[in-house]
Amino acid sequence: MRALKVFVATAVGLGGLAVAGAPAHAGKGADPDEVKTVTMPLQSRSMLRSTPIEGGFSNYCAVVTLVPFNDLAGFQPVSVTATFINAPFTESIGEAPYDDAATINNLVFTPSGAAHQTQLGEASYQQGGGDPALAAVECEKLRQRSDDFWGPTATVTYERTDKCAAALAKVASAAKAVKAAQKKVKSTTGKAHAAAVAALNKAKAKLKATKKKAKKACR
Repeated sequence: MRALKVFVATAVGLGGLAVAGAPAHAGKGADPDEVKTVTMPLQSRSMLRSTPIEGGFSNYCAVVTLVPFNDLAGFQPVSVTATFINAPFTESIGEAPYDDAATINNLVFTPSGAAHQTQLGEASYQQGGGDPALAAVECEKLRQRSDDFWGPTATVTYERTDKCAAALAKVASAAKAVKAAQKKVKSTTGKAHAAAVAALNKAKAKLKATKKKAKKACR
């Protein structure tokens, strides 16, 4: 998980949709370089901690912009694109466990609406003393200000996992070998034809085996 980036919004007196992709098919025609995109709701989320201190409370509000997403069989998330102040904004998605435990000053934001999440941009915070009820109102205002910068959705881009892509490439190679063997069968006679038929059967068996391995690799 990457560290959350933080900037100070202000220092004041503080009074999910889950979208699942289709499973990867490791059969004939599956593309090792296939890319999928899934549109997910963008979330501006806030959390408030009010700590009793002498004479009142110390209130700390954190706001983080997150995009939830799910696993797709045979694919890995690589980037997320959203609209920020009317312009495209793209960030890469790191390796698992992604930002599933996004933390700012011990406040932990866990996934909501999907299995995982990734952070967009920077987290913000504001802190101060005062009534926790009023702090909650100010915290929500900060969340709304952050939300206003962003569009309502984000697009998560997935690419084949290395393991799946390699397995599918072997399927494609084995399929070509079967086609070549079939042509050989059609163009030969006698002993050469018998040898070509044997080669075709061997090529078909290899294709079947590579498909089975690819199915496992692309789960």
